[in-house]
Amino acid sequence: MFFLFMWSLWGANTWNGDSEAYRWQFENAIWNINTNEYEKGYVVLTFILRYIGLSYQQFIGLISFIVLLSVLRYILKYSKYPALFSLMYFFVFIMEFVYLRNYIVHSLLLFGVMLVLEKVKYYKFWFILIVLLATSIHSTAIIGLIFYFAFLNNENKLINIKKVLIYVAFFVFFMAFLFDTLQSVIGSFYLNKLSYYATGGGFSNVFFAHVILVLLVYYFFTTIFKTSKIIPNKVRRWYIIIVNINIVSLFYLGLYFQVPYFARIVRFLFTLDLIFMTSALYYIGNFKLKLRSYTYIWFVFFFIIIMFLKSTLSLTLYPLYKKNIIWGEETYVPKFDYDANE
Repeated sequence: MFFLFMWSLWGANTWNGDSEAYRWQFENAIWNINTNEYEKGYVVLTFILRYIGLSYQQFIGLISFIVLLSVLRYILKYSKYPALFSLMYFFVFIMEFVYLRNYIVHSLLLFGVMLVLEKVKYYKFWFILIVLLATSIHSTAIIGLIFYFAFLNNENKLINIKKVLIYVAFFVFFMAFLFDTLQSVIGSFYLNKLSYYATGGGFSNVFFAHVILVLLVYYFFTTIFKTSKIIPNKVRRWYIIIVNINIVSLFYLGLYFQVPYFARIVRFLFTLDLIFMTSALYYIGNFKLKLRSYTYIWFVFFFIIIMFLKSTLSLTLYPLYKKNIIWGEETYVPKFDYDANE
């Protein structure tokens, strides 16, 4: 029911901060396989759905249904406490829905991780293929290939986080002082992308938030591994892969230094981490350990709330409800410079 409510908010939304750009893309989609546009997957998707007669509003309704259904099925499969997760996820959803293509990419990455967790035949190959498919929706998804290293070798053993932190420190240094060298060896398309989004993030809030998030997840699960003896081997492997995904995600810190735009991947990590952190509570019998584990989870949720409050609520939260076919107010006019004190 809660996910149906989110669908009614997103699927019936008529305006948000990015909707005009997406509407223009949809209404002007053309079939041209010779175009230099790298994100052909999204172009083809919008063209086909417009060709069969869908309006832009119907397109949003369909895409939002598919994306939210994929997340719902994921949590019903892996979360022991889907209601608790859904409450927390609502704040991630509010930050996600505006960035339609990123949201599609994140749902595809969730599917790719699921194939890995379930050990589907040739799952490593399928994961790479899914990342490449996601790249056709939004080109920045290519950096999702780094998650491949989370399950490249022994999936029943945690990656040495201390070594990774050393490598990440070198990468951050490289991106901070030798970024121009990197730009000279990549293609013009990605060079333009980097130039467009590079705003000199430096040691931003999201930089430190990402580090703290990964450390919280790492200590949460390592504590459980040491104290709980009732975790099935299959589930233990799941948790190890999730922790390893977080560890290799630290390499994004170097990208944040020049391109804060890549911080959007944190929303994917929030979803993935909360699903499995809340699920792990099921295997904790000791009261003190459970209390400590809840503390870890609420710290993660605290970071979600901080990011949520720093988002442009006048272009996301308020239009989500008020610029809505079902719940909306006809007289509502969005405030582009929202004053939180009003």
